[in-house]
Amino acid sequence: MVDALARRAAEKTVKLGVTTVIDKGAGPGSPIVARMRDDSAAGRLVGPRIYTAGRGISGPVPSIAHIQAEIQQNVAEGADLIKVYADTCSDDTLTCTASFTLEELTAAVDEAHLLGKPIAVHAYHADTARLVIMAGPDAMEHPEGLDTIDFMDMIALGITYVPTIDHNRYYRDNLGYFEYDLEMRAEFDAYIALNLATTNLAHLAGVELRWARTRCSPGSARTRASSSGSSRPG
Repeated sequence: MVDALARRAAEKTVKLGVTTVIDKGAGPGSPIVARMRDDSAAGRLVGPRIYTAGRGISGPVPSIAHIQAEIQQNVAEGADLIKVYADTCSDDTLTCTASFTLEELTAAVDEAHLLGKPIAVHAYHADTARLVIMAGPDAMEHPEGLDTIDFMDMIALGITYVPTIDHNRYYRDNLGYFEYDLEMRAEFDAYIALNLATTNLAHLAGVELRWARTRCSPGSARTRASSSGSSRPG
């Protein structure tokens, strides 16, 4: 059933003109995505080109060796890239807490690159994002509140920025459906304004931006990023 739904979605996606999608962590659904990727490449699926990050990797972890082993396992299972969730966010307060240390993030980046895979890191808030920047991944997704110095560091290290805007608007406009208190609207408005300001500053600084479509799940404000395209503004 899930496989059939996914294949129909793939066909609809390519008919909309989207020719490439990147799944940034499908969890237990990763085998389905991997099959679809292979079928698309072989012409057995009507859909876009598909790249997958496998299951995705969340923290905290007991050791650096553990996160290295997780990356190795994802690659062994056929991941095209690695996705790490560097913070854990609260649906109730819209706040996030770092899930990895700088040493762990750096080890993750080094391990992914050693295995020939790009690595994207999820980091919502500036404190976690600055740890991620120091680790030097290929892309960082969602952060708000970064400043010009942060963006200069990202440019120097070749880190692509994937901002988050529309899915927060969607949550705000559907508070009841996603089981948020109506009083959360003001917090979402402030959060969206900060998202926009951060994205604008990144654009002015000359950071490479990528645009992503994010899937929203009822009762969860956590992002599960899917399809992406790229654009360098200006």
